[in-house]
Amino acid sequence: MKDSFSTAGHDAESKVKNLLALRLKTGYVLNSDVLLYGIAGVARAKVEYSITGNGAAIRDEYSKTGYVVGLGAEKKLTDRMSLTGEYEYANFGTENLSDGTFDTNATPDYHNLKLGLNFKF
Repeated sequence: MKDSFSTAGHDAESKVKNLLALRLKTGYVLNSDVLLYGIAGVARAKVEYSITGNGAAIRDEYSKTGYVVGLGAEKKLTDRMSLTGEYEYANFGTENLSDGTFDTNATPDYHNLKLGLNFKF
């Protein structure tokens, strides 16, 4: 997941290089073939961040623990197949970064949409 922007002569870029999450999922069966569920958990991300321009040259890589929450639905298509859709949000708080002259606060978070087809073997 990558994000970049430019403002006031500065170019900034952040990238989540990898992510490990432990999520709990619980739901409610609407009828015999539709499950609505919620997700909550903890996640650890490795983030690469840079901001350059107007004399600033901040480049850093750090790991941060945060939280993940989401909502989803799963529809049974057959006894062995189901369709699933999910929205997920992850937030990793704020990390203060500096090059010795300039400071910035990195605030990594992301939104994720998933669509899947599940098969039971």
